[in-house]
Amino acid sequence: MQQIIFIGEKTSGWFAEEVARERGYAFTYIPARGDIRGQVNEILFAAKGNKCEFLIFDLEQYTNSAEEIADEMRSLQAATNAEVLAYVPAFLPESHMCRTLFDRDLKKFIVAGNPTEMKDQLEKNMNGYYEGNQRKEVKNLLQLQEEEQIQLQHFQTIGVCGACHRIGTTTQALQIVQYLNLKGYKACYMQMNSICYPQQGQGGNRSGYVEKVAYWMDTIDRKNEDLGMISYMSVDLFYRQDKITEVLKQGYDYYVYDYGVYTDPDFNKTAFVKEDVKFFVCGAAPTELDDMEEIAKNPFYEDARLIFSFVPEEDQEDLLGLMEQIQISGSEKENAKRCFFAEWTPEPFVFSALKRYEKILPLEEKKEPDTGREKASRRRLFGRKKGEKRHGKI
Repeated sequence: MQQIIFIGEKTSGWFAEEVARERGYAFTYIPARGDIRGQVNEILFAAKGNKCEFLIFDLEQYTNSAEEIADEMRSLQAATNAEVLAYVPAFLPESHMCRTLFDRDLKKFIVAGNPTEMKDQLEKNMNGYYEGNQRKEVKNLLQLQEEEQIQLQHFQTIGVCGACHRIGTTTQALQIVQYLNLKGYKACYMQMNSICYPQQGQGGNRSGYVEKVAYWMDTIDRKNEDLGMISYMSVDLFYRQDKITEVLKQGYDYYVYDYGVYTDPDFNKTAFVKEDVKFFVCGAAPTELDDMEEIAKNPFYEDARLIFSFVPEEDQEDLLGLMEQIQISGSEKENAKRCFFAEWTPEPFVFSALKRYEKILPLEEKKEPDTGREKASRRRLFGRKKGEKRHGKI
């Protein structure tokens, strides 16, 4: 016998039970739980008794993330060979849950209405009516996605990653942001390395750079905890990776991502290589050259530019000669042409050299540079909090 399984409270699934009775289908309730993973075995067991045609999930019961819910729904769809429907009483095109369902190609749903409307929606889903007649809710979501995609096409992304620890990766990311701002573009810093890794394996902590700036410095211009954002010394900094989608809607011309260190466990190689412009920050000390050479030879990163920190001017020509000898694996391309040298930069939020970064990242100006910005930054630099008890972070 054909079967419908409703996963959720009986008070929510009565309309589906009526449709099943009218069609002569078997009908089964799976009790509501906060965690969808706790229902998997019950659903699989129930689906074996009769041929399961439809699984209807009441999404209001769950405390899981949208991704976990959608992934489990897809897995159960494959395991039972049943059609999956989502009961979403409050369907909002802009909601993360609805978008995640669409991303997983789960586009059959029922929204709240009067009893006749809800039964009608279920019947139309079961009959395939919506496959040839797009629902207004679907149209609204697709239109919203299209508008956002158009908006997202107007910005550029820059990825910055260190070849090793304590090489100035965050400093270079912040210098690039300030350079872009000075050229008249709206740019921000995005923290992509959420874990700090101390030297010598002494154990890590999850307080990142931006959080430390907010914790210790008095001169925070603005703060937005919902987005995970602070503005310090006229630089906008974001630290919550789970808010990237929302951050990308803030209208910046450039998003500069700090990916931390190449060899760290949380380095997101897949995301880094997708950025429009990529930089590796390298060193020339004997203990740093091995890491630099590994990156320089890797064809996966052949379009990344190499910024060297802490190299005295008298040694730069010799280093370029060394880089001419290091070839990208499987290629005749040399590395010297993609090498740049950073100025000595003791303070990340004080911009060091406009002409230097015009070579590293050539861009036309959108407006005249603010020539007074460096002096203003220096005056504000020492706004550290003093003599206060610390009551927590951001």
